[in-house]
Amino acid sequence: MPLEDRQAIVEGLARVLTFLGPQHVLDSALSMQQPHLARTQSIISHGSSTAAQGGAAAKQLLQQLADELQLMAVLIKGMEFPGQPPTGFAHPALKLLEAAWPVLSAVADAPVCRQDRPVLEAVCEVYKRALQSARGSAKPLLTMLLTAVGELFTETQQAACLDVLSTIAEVFGEVKNAPELAAAQKQAFEDAAGAAGAVLLQRLASQGLSASGDVLRSLLAVADAHLVFARELFLSSSVLPQVFQWAVAAASLREKEPANAAFSFLSHLLAASSKVFAAAAEPVAAGGAASAEQQAAARAAAALQKCIAAHGQQLTQTLVVAACDTSPRQLLRALASVLYQLLQEQLTGQLGRQWLLAALQSPELPGMSAGLLKASDCEAFAKLALRQPPLSRGRFDALLMDFAAIPRGEGTSDALLAYEL
Repeated sequence: MPLEDRQAIVEGLARVLTFLGPQHVLDSALSMQQPHLARTQSIISHGSSTAAQGGAAAKQLLQQLADELQLMAVLIKGMEFPGQPPTGFAHPALKLLEAAWPVLSAVADAPVCRQDRPVLEAVCEVYKRALQSARGSAKPLLTMLLTAVGELFTETQQAACLDVLSTIAEVFGEVKNAPELAAAQKQAFEDAAGAAGAVLLQRLASQGLSASGDVLRSLLAVADAHLVFARELFLSSSVLPQVFQWAVAAASLREKEPANAAFSFLSHLLAASSKVFAAAAEPVAAGGAASAEQQAAARAAAALQKCIAAHGQQLTQTLVVAACDTSPRQLLRALASVLYQLLQEQLTGQLGRQWLLAALQSPELPGMSAGLLKASDCEAFAKLALRQPPLSRGRFDALLMDFAAIPRGEGTSDALLAYEL
């Protein structure tokens, strides 16, 4: 039976279980999971030597292992239900993860499994589904999860590990009222981002950035998740400048997923920067000291200003080149969002205008040598993009897309005339 059909059956049965009483749900779910655990343990115990030999038999065995893990993930996913379990009863998803933990650890520790991407992705899928189902009830396992996922990424360099950290940020945001756990969350994020950056640097010289698109996407996605759901943690982290630079690099790629992750991260970062700058600019009450929130905002504003000032010109140049050539057409609106925010005076002052003018004056822009893009087109776009009062966000998006069509050979200069009305 195909895996998709088996997953549908498991998910359907799991949904039925959630209508039972709390204790019956737990007992029945554990009974459903037991055969998958047994088969997984059997493959690890008796099939390791076969898998290590390679060949078709090993590939089939590892695929069976990944399938069993994916079925466990579906079962755990089916344990989602509204509200918290009654007092005295643990969340079923949490108990399923606890029961599976020894087997998951054995899989993660097996050298032959660490080398197999589908198996590792399935292990991470189990972690993610447990977090998404149990949500706040999974807090007791958070430290163990952070440690396990961090070590797994260090050993395997698999992007799926970073996706688990993204899920943790989405589920828990910033951990409150638990200083040690909050510190562990921040350390895990910084360690993972640093390790991912080291992997990208190592591969950059030999393979190029495009060959590491999965790790780059996951790095930017985990940074984006922390920026959106745990903003204070991210802005106070030591990896902000590093992640910003990787986002600028990813924005230049033709590959959709890393480029989209870059535009999402940069758009959220610039939006957060505007809010932080506004908070930092609020006057302190007469005769009083700045509050802890104002001090934190001031520190974050200083870090963001330094980062934007250092890399803003390169980012603007990258966005213009990407609009003219490298960016997938379906991402041009996301690209426009980043450029629009970068030109806001309250964010970059006059620097944003200067950066755009410098980028558009480059004689090496895509389309120039082929005669598709003319200096007059760049001047017209600059005039419209920097006009006062500024274009609305929707009009700016449309303007950039019409401008991008010119060097791509998909449009003409006449399209820009409509925006002068």
